[in-house]
Amino acid sequence: MLIVKLLIGILIVWGLAIGLLFLFQEQILYTRKRASKTHLKRIEALGPRVESIEILTDDQTKLHGWLVKNSPLPKAPLVIYFGGQGDELSAVVEEAANMEGWSFLLINYRGYGFSQGRPSEKKILGDSLRIYDSIASREDIDQEWIVLMGRSLGTGVATFLARRRWAKGVILVSPYDSILSVAKGKFPFIPVEKILRDRYEAILSAPHIETPLLAIIAERDRMVTPSHSMRLIEEWRGPKQLATIKGKGHNDLFDSADYWESIQQFLAGIR
Repeated sequence: MLIVKLLIGILIVWGLAIGLLFLFQEQILYTRKRASKTHLKRIEALGPRVESIEILTDDQTKLHGWLVKNSPLPKAPLVIYFGGQGDELSAVVEEAANMEGWSFLLINYRGYGFSQGRPSEKKILGDSLRIYDSIASREDIDQEWIVLMGRSLGTGVATFLARRRWAKGVILVSPYDSILSVAKGKFPFIPVEKILRDRYEAILSAPHIETPLLAIIAERDRMVTPSHSMRLIEEWRGPKQLATIKGKGHNDLFDSADYWESIQQFLAGIR
C-alpha cells in the first residue's frame, strides 16, 4: 500500500512538472526586460555615435535598438548582434562602442526593451531577415562586410540567418545544437519533445553554412554545456575557429580579456 501511495505521489509531481513546463515555457525561454535608465543615460552620453533605430516587421510590429557607429568609413563594416534569453541590448551598447572599426547593430527581440509584441521562434527568426534586409540597404553600411553575431539564444538566430543571407563571418557565443536538446538535458524525465514549441534547431542549418565561424565557449558553462556547443561546431561546414574561455561560466565570460581579444582577432582576420 505504501508503495502504491508513493508511486501515485511521484506521478502527481511528474504531471505537475509537465504542466508547469507547458504553461510557462515562454516565460522560461524569454526573460523579457525593459531598458534601464542607467544604460539609457550611458547611451545618451555617447552622443551621435549611437543612432536609435526602429524597424517595422511584416506584421507591423515595431522593433527598437541602436546602431553603434565605430567606423569613419562612408560605408562601414557591420556586426549584427542577437542577444541571449535575458539580454536587453541597451546593456551591450557601451561594450559595442569599444569595438573599433566595426559598427554594431543591436535590435531587441519582441517584448524586450522598447520593442513591441511577444517573442516566439517563428517571429524572431522572421524578424532577423527583416532586420538584415533593412540595415543592409542603408548607404552607410558596406554590404560586403557584414558579420552575424549571437549569444546563447541568439546563436540559433544568427545561424538561421547565416543560412539565408550572405555574411563575411559568424561569431557564436555559447552556441547550442538545439534548444530542444538543451531542454532534454535539463529535464531528462519530462517528454520535452512533446511539449516544447520553440526549438531553435541550429544544428539543422550548420551543415549548409560555408561562412567562416568563430565559436566562443565558456569552460564552466552550466547553462549551455560545451558538449552542446561542440555538436554544432562539428557540423559547421565552413572554416571554424574555437576559443575556450578558461575559468568562466555562461554569464561572466565577458569579464575575460581573452573573450574580447578573440573577437577582435577574428574580425581583423577576415578583413
